[in-house]
This record gives sequence, C-alpha cells and structure tokens, in this order.
Amino acid sequence: MMKKKTATDKKPYVYYQLKITWALDSDIYRIMEISGNRTFAELSASILKAFEFDNDHLYMFSLNRKPYDPNGIYHPMGERGECADKVRLRDVNPVVRNKYLYLFDFGDEWKFYITVMKVREADQEIPVKVIESQGELCQYPGEDALWYDGESDYDEDDEDEDDLDEDDSDSTAEIICTPEIEEERVIEEKLMAVPALLQNTWLRLVKKDFVMAVDEEIDLLYRLEEAGLTEIDESEEHFFLKVKQGKAGDTEYKALEHLQKRCDLEFTLLSLVNIYGVVERNMLYELLCENADTLAGSKELVEDAVEKLSRWEFWNCMEDADGTTYISVYSDSVLVEVLHGREKYPVKRYCKLSKGIQDTLRSGDWRTAYPVYVNTFSYLLQEKGWIPDEAFDFLEQLVMLIATGTPEQEYLYWIQEEMENYKIHMTKAMGNIFLKFRNEFPSAVLKGYTWGEYGKYRKDEYQQLSLFDEESPFQ
Repeated sequence: MMKKKTATDKKPYVYYQLKITWALDSDIYRIMEISGNRTFAELSASILKAFEFDNDHLYMFSLNRKPYDPNGIYHPMGERGECADKVRLRDVNPVVRNKYLYLFDFGDEWKFYITVMKVREADQEIPVKVIESQGELCQYPGEDALWYDGESDYDEDDEDEDDLDEDDSDSTAEIICTPEIEEERVIEEKLMAVPALLQNTWLRLVKKDFVMAVDEEIDLLYRLEEAGLTEIDESEEHFFLKVKQGKAGDTEYKALEHLQKRCDLEFTLLSLVNIYGVVERNMLYELLCENADTLAGSKELVEDAVEKLSRWEFWNCMEDADGTTYISVYSDSVLVEVLHGREKYPVKRYCKLSKGIQDTLRSGDWRTAYPVYVNTFSYLLQEKGWIPDEAFDFLEQLVMLIATGTPEQEYLYWIQEEMENYKIHMTKAMGNIFLKFRNEFPSAVLKGYTWGEYGKYRKDEYQQLSLFDEESPFQ
C-alpha cells in the first residue's frame, strides 16, 4: 500500500516560471516553466527554441545583468566565467523577482531579460514547456524586413523609404533617458574614479548622443551605474536610464581634461594587450613607448590608466606565485596555459609592431591590422556563405588556438571537426588558408610573434642557423 504523503514531506523537485523578454521591446516575450535541475546550457537551448532561433552561436548569462560579465555563465566554448553545461538553475538559488541577462550571439548581440516569476516544488521532474507567448522575432532579417513581427500599422505596399527610416528611428522608444541633478563636486569625484572610456560615454549621454551609447556600448552603461553616474531601472514596461549630472549639464570638469588623448591611450593599451594576449603589468609602459611613443606621455599618466582599466575589469589581472602581475584578455585558466607555453617556446622579447599596426592601435579595431585576418574573414563570407557573426566566432576560436600554442595537427583537426558541423568537406586548399592564418597571426605564447616567424628563425637541429641569429628573439 502506497504511503500517504503529509504536508511535512519534503518535495524533491523545484521548478521555476520564467519570463524571457526581448531587451528592446517588453511586448515580445515568452513565459516558460523549467526544472531547477536543468543546466543553463539547457535553458539557453529552450529560449532559442521558444523564439525559433538557430542554436549556432556563443552566449552568456549574467546574474548582475552585465554583458560579458567576467563572473557570468558562458557557452561551453566560451573563454571565461563558469561553464553553462556545468551549472544548474538551482545552483544560483533563483528567487521571485530576480532578473538576469541572457546575451546570445556575440556579433549581433541579442539581449533578453529573464525574470523569475514563480518558484514551486513538485513531486516529479517536469518537462520544459512554454505556457505563454507574445510577439515574434526574426533572427536574420532581410534588407526589407522588420526586426520583429509584433502588431504594427506598417504596410510594405504603402510606405516609401523615407517613411521606413522614420519608423526605424523609433526603435528605442521604450528606452527613456532623463537627467538627475547632483552637486558638481560629487560628479567630479565620480568622474575622477573611472577610466576615460567611461567618462566619454557619460559625456555623450549628457550631450544627448544617446542612441550610439545605448546600442553599441550597453556594457559601459552598467559600469557607469556601478560608478554612480547612471541609474538603470528595468521594468516590464520601460528601460529607464537616469544620468547623474551637475546643474550646468556638460560643464567642463577637471576630470575631463585631455579626454580624447586619454581615450586614445586607453584604446591603445587595450589593443596592445589583445595583440600580445598576456603581458606583465610592469612591461606595459615600455611596450607603449616602443609602439606608440606619441601617446605614452608620463609614466604616471599611463599607470593611472592601467590601474583604472584593471579596477573596472576591462581586462583580466592575475598575480603569479613569484609576485608578477599579468594582464590578459583571457580567463585565468587560459592565461596559465599561455605562460606554460612560453616556458616551452621561450621568446627573449615582445614583438615590436610594424608602423601599419601601430597606426590602428588607437582605433581599437586591431584585428584589421593583420591582412590574413581580413582575408580569411572575407573567404568565409564570400566563398563559404557564412554570416559575419559566424565567421567572427569561428576566427576567435582559431585565435585562441594560436594564442595557446596548439600544435599544427591538432589545430587542423579542430577545424575539420567544425567544418563537419557545417557540413563542409575540408579540402587541401582550405587547409592551406587556415595554415596561413596560423602562420601569420600573432600568438600570445610567442609574445606577439607569429608561428611562421618562429619556424623561420628558431634554432634547433632541424633548422639552419640564420645569419642574423644573434638578433633572433627565439632562443
């Protein structure tokens, strides 16, 4: 005879009712029920299925609603944070009214907010199910398509191009930006504490340069909120953004002196760290002077920029056992892998960048300084028909393999497996294209030199010594 359950019996299963809302329009959402035993990888797949998106890009979740949160939960192939297929929903202890960020596709950056509506217990595991749905989204809209297919008065046959442009300009109507007055000295103190890149974003908001700041630099807005210079209130109806400012609005604060030069300096520092992958903190000033001497300025100015970029997590910092602090664009685990690789492939000095590469540093678009990156990107788009964000994600994985010193055969094997996922047969010609990418793109293990340069100038029993081997960076 089955034992009758009492009110004090503990129910072993917990499930959540979640509302997933598109960040740009709160009228487009899905409400689903999902077990707490499901992983965040399974939650991602369920969200994509609910919105009829292809599950073909990287993603991340942030419990703090910060895009690219270093403490976030990332796609299993992501470079940082916790792994989505290892973390269950119940592991983060969701409670009612908690709100998280789900960012899908690091190229197109589809952002969704996940609100916990109910937490319940059950006697058995429940399947994932969508219980309410409103509005539609198109993952890959064509030239003439709307970004979403909710209720609209839009009629393709009756609207001309001018009317369409006017309609598109209202796409941020749900985002409301208002000033909030504070004492000038308080604003000055807050501005002094943040990097120039954040100061510049704040100034653009004050000057009503709003659309660019919201659409392209949403992650900077969250950092500004941490600094107390903005206040973000995300309701089900609107995205309210309060900008803290003095009575005079965009008054010239002392903290904003030489703002453009300091922004250029910070972009250059970030580009250098991206190119070298991992750099000793005490080497940054020397490398800056070597590759961008017109921007270096005083050592104190550079140290101040490095300190602020570190404090506000524009890169990752890790202190080694010997007390050396390393700055990196990678997670701790990858950083350690790079340092181990440098022991295997010792390089005497960091690569001095060519004049052409130096000229691109302050733009922040450092990848385009390497023709092999641009050419391989174009090959994937034009010859293989990939969309830009797919090509970008794929090349970023290749950059990671190159950075960590993955042997040539393992590198090619990884590419072959990826191509099979796209149902593409790996040809010899394709292999040559990706080998060229490996040989001509900088490696973090080689301190910015390429594997092609290493193969040409290294000294071992298989290589003839160079006439200039005393100048070779390779031991």
